[in-house]
Formats: sequence, structure tokens, C-alpha cells
Amino acid sequence: MKGILKATAPPSICNLLSTFDESQNGSTCQFITLFPLIHLTQSDRTVLTNLENALLSRDDPLVVISHCHFLSNVVLNDFPAELFLQRSFIVKRLLALLNENHDDLIKAALSCLK
Repeated sequence: MKGILKATAPPSICNLLSTFDESQNGSTCQFITLFPLIHLTQSDRTVLTNLENALLSRDDPLVVISHCHFLSNVVLNDFPAELFLQRSFIVKRLLALLNENHDDLIKAALSCLK
């Protein structure tokens, strides 16, 4: 993991371990942990793009449900979890599916999010 230091005063070891705010001299420091960027092959990008498009389908709930199963059975096992933080559309779409008025869609989305 990599970190980025954003400081208004010279950092110390104490500052690097957590958010630090010292009111007397106005210094603040934050340490933010970042995941390394996941580089994808063209075929990986194609799979994820097709999945994103299928999750947006409004015509046939069965298409969305089958892609939710594909996501939980294949994609979540083949890709690192950090990828879904970097490409958050899939997670956001699954959360949006929880508001649908279709019980099977909701169950499929929940099975991916568990």
C-alpha cells in the first residue's frame, strides 16, 4: 500500500500514524492509505464494461439477475476487491438495485453485496 501525506506543518512520526490536529500552532496532518492502481487487460475491461451495461438493463430483469450471478460466481473471484473501489460503478448499481420493486432483483443484488 502507498500513502499520501498532506500537511500544513512539517510531519512527524506521530502525525503519520493518524489524523493529528494541534490547535495551538495550527498544524494539521492526515495520512491517507491508497490501493495501488489495478491495471486491466483489454479483455478484462471488456468483461467489466459488458457487466456494467447489463446491470443497467431495464428491459428484462432476468438479464440483470443472470449478470448478478455471473458477478458473484465469476467476477468477484477473478478480480481483486480493490478494483471495485476504483471502479465503483458496479457497487453503486448493485446498491441501486436494492430500491427496485422486483424481489428477485433485490435478492440477486444482495447476494453480490454480501
